[in-house]
Amino acid sequence: MNSKSKIIVLLSLVFAIKLVAQAPQLVIPSGLKEITGIYGVGLSLDQKKAVAVAGKNIQVYDYETGNLLKTIVAKGSMSKVSFSTDSKQAFVTGDEELVVLDLTKIEVSRTIPNSLGGLHQVRTQDGKSIFFGYRGLQRFDVAAGTVARLKEFPQDWGSLQMLTVSPDGTQALC
Repeated sequence: MNSKSKIIVLLSLVFAIKLVAQAPQLVIPSGLKEITGIYGVGLSLDQKKAVAVAGKNIQVYDYETGNLLKTIVAKGSMSKVSFSTDSKQAFVTGDEELVVLDLTKIEVSRTIPNSLGGLHQVRTQDGKSIFFGYRGLQRFDVAAGTVARLKEFPQDWGSLQMLTVSPDGTQALC
């Protein structure tokens, strides 16, 4: 096979791959278009609910129709959203609390005071834990419903800027 044939085969493969691969569909629920200052947004794993946070407002949408189902007002400014692996709960962190939403009833099932802030949030791949923090690091055990304070940062350290967690949830890097 000469070099010209190799190039034609390579271009054919690239073209075929482009035809098979589909770009992600961008969907903006109608209510989101009217909100300013969105800090966080999330889509449930079953792709049925979307949650957006803007200031103290937590807004739950039906993802298929784009309809706003409910607005919940939190105590402080909210920033991040994640979901349980079964898509029945959403976890929203913010300045003053962790809010656990029951997505089957579209209501708050629990609020947990958060004295270390919740600007950053990561859910473990197995969905068993939510790590969150700003002036320190905490871990929420989804099954037990408990929060463990892992580390509080000294004042001169500043705040948590980035957060990632190992797939098994045993290590956090911040």
